[in-house]
Amino acid sequence: MIPIREYVTAHSSVNKKVVEIFVTDARTNNEIDDRPKLVSFPVCTMYDEELQRARAEQYCEFMNKIVRATKDAYEQNALLDILKSDNS
Repeated sequence: MIPIREYVTAHSSVNKKVVEIFVTDARTNNEIDDRPKLVSFPVCTMYDEELQRARAEQYCEFMNKIVRATKDAYEQNALLDILKSDNS
């Protein structure tokens, strides 16, 4: 079975100021550099931290719904394969 990883939001900062909010499947701070960023939301004058964090969290929620649906589909297909093999 394909390992399923949940997505989370994280941020990058410079001089203790958040400059970017991003979505990743990293589970620890050590993994953040090794894992790809799924999407990045830069913080700037036009898009403040609160707005970008809300966007990132919404995107993260959608991606986790897709992950759960994919996991459910794999499980249902595995169950169907078992049922088909019993009828043979």
